[in-house]
Amino acid sequence: MAKKIIVVDEQDKDVVTERVYRDLKVFEIPLNKGVNFHLKVLKAKNVKETKENVYWIAQSHNKFKTRKYRTFKSASKNQKELHVLLNELNKGTKYGKRYVLNKDGEEVLNPDFHVCTLKTTGFVKRAYLATNPYKSHTEKREGVFFGNLKYVQRTLGKGIWLEGINYTPEFKEQGAFILAVDKPQVLSLLVERRTLPEKIVRSNPIKKDNCDSVEQELLYGDVLDIHMHLHNVLSEDYKLTKEVFYGEESMTKGYSTLIDINIPKDEHNPSLDYNVSILDEHVVNLSWAGKTNHKEAKDSEDSLQEYTMVFIFTPVSKHAITNNYPTIKREVTLTVNYKSDFSATVNEKDYVTNPNIVKVWQPPLITQLYEQECNYTELTVSCNGFEPKTFLKRI
Repeated sequence: MAKKIIVVDEQDKDVVTERVYRDLKVFEIPLNKGVNFHLKVLKAKNVKETKENVYWIAQSHNKFKTRKYRTFKSASKNQKELHVLLNELNKGTKYGKRYVLNKDGEEVLNPDFHVCTLKTTGFVKRAYLATNPYKSHTEKREGVFFGNLKYVQRTLGKGIWLEGINYTPEFKEQGAFILAVDKPQVLSLLVERRTLPEKIVRSNPIKKDNCDSVEQELLYGDVLDIHMHLHNVLSEDYKLTKEVFYGEESMTKGYSTLIDINIPKDEHNPSLDYNVSILDEHVVNLSWAGKTNHKEAKDSEDSLQEYTMVFIFTPVSKHAITNNYPTIKREVTLTVNYKSDFSATVNEKDYVTNPNIVKVWQPPLITQLYEQECNYTELTVSCNGFEPKTFLKRI
């Protein structure tokens, strides 16, 4: 049997967007608005029999293809698990007879015999709702529409997987995601100077704060952590780029590997792409000073200069362009101090444990491919006329 989920009311069709995303149907519905859905039979040997033996199943969108199902309000009336019910319904039909007589009157195995089990019904158990072929208790629905269901969602980006099944969930064309979706937008964007080891930064939750400028004063060589939360900015629909400017002059032009940011997508569950989080990084590169003629301060003086980090989300897919998705632009200001050397200030005293401070003159950034652990043996500083001193040593 072939069937699909459709929107019932004409007025709802004006506010619901129906699309196929990564080979699965998605209904993008407004927040806090109830929308009615029902099933339409596309093809069936026996429409009447099909309609009377179809069951709604639903899962929270983030539990897609798991054994965790949502319970319908009236599902408490289900006295039997789905596989038990189906086996009882098969009794007396061709599907419930293990043996049948052939043309010669001999008893042979019935090719239509079918036994449902907990496994073959997808572990639905009692979390199903029989679809109703009637408009009301007395009025029968005409045509091939049945199974009315109204759904409302009050949290942006959340929703359900809804499917009409005969025996088992297929998680394919006969079902659909129903999600509360708004216009594409940046929910939060925070850029801050990295103060913790990268491993700790990446193990912590991505922050949900907003900023127009980096609060901390920066030095060349600092690493910036970029925390971003997006809604309805799908990787198929948008390209995200990042550039740093001094006035109108780009600091990153020509370094394409530095300015593209991949919008993530979940490998197994397309619905999770509607609310995504990004943790990216960017180095405050010393080359910017050369491009902008930023003068290095002398002694303990300051030499401050402002840059602007610009994030641009550009619609690229046919769906995004046809539906007039907006180009989104966010800017964050960076203030960089080109100091001549490192000095321990009052604010840094808690981190200084050795009175013999080594002055580092604009250290280069050292990175490793594939983010592997650094397998150092020791770190030793030597200087003419002085004994070499070991600061770090692997035990």
